[in-house]
Amino acid sequence: MAVKAEPSRRATVLRSSERKASNDLSDEHSSIGGILTGADAKEKVDAGATLIQIYTGLIYRGPDLVAECAKALAAANDSTEARN
Repeated sequence: MAVKAEPSRRATVLRSSERKASNDLSDEHSSIGGILTGADAKEKVDAGATLIQIYTGLIYRGPDLVAECAKALAAANDSTEARN
């Protein structure tokens, strides 16, 4: 499973990063594919995604993935706010 998810994860992070680098942030940007951990979700948001889809991750990991992603994103948000 991880072998299949890895190319998808890399491709969507690259596209999100390219969009962020071009300052094309005028609307929402969703990112799908390869989100199987909280760290994967954080990576997508850091790359510029404003919405992530974890459907496949839910199939493989179950509802615990939602809590893991929420904790990872909340921790990243807390550390960002602490720096500001």
